[in-house]
Amino acid sequence: MIVYPGHQGKSTDNNITLVTTPDGITVAHTGDELNEGDFMVDYEFMDQVAKHHRVDILMPNAWTMDILRIAKGFDPELVLPGHELELGHTVWDRLPYWGDDAYLQLTYEQLKKSKYPVVALIWGESVAFGNNYKLQITN
Repeated sequence: MIVYPGHQGKSTDNNITLVTTPDGITVAHTGDELNEGDFMVDYEFMDQVAKHHRVDILMPNAWTMDILRIAKGFDPELVLPGHELELGHTVWDRLPYWGDDAYLQLTYEQLKKSKYPVVALIWGESVAFGNNYKLQITN
């Protein structure tokens, strides 16, 4: 496990973890990472992660300010964004994957058009990801 000291804005610590499973699959989870405005310090290391570690699966939050930049920095085989249609939130606070860009002025649409496969899951859905890198989506 590798832990990077991330943030959710200026005042909240939010560590970013890279975990390698016994099968050799490395998963990076950014939690509620949020760099915005004049507070962009975490991008300095996020832009460089792929130069030091192989990342198979990246799990960022969908509403991060520059999700495509984060994907490029981690260079994963698969992106599983979190906080999409989050059923634990009230209806008004569930971010739909088809509306994040327009509503929050993000780069999510650019990510979906990039080289990175993106699978937006909802509770009860899963993705099988193995050493042969064949994706299987089940629900």
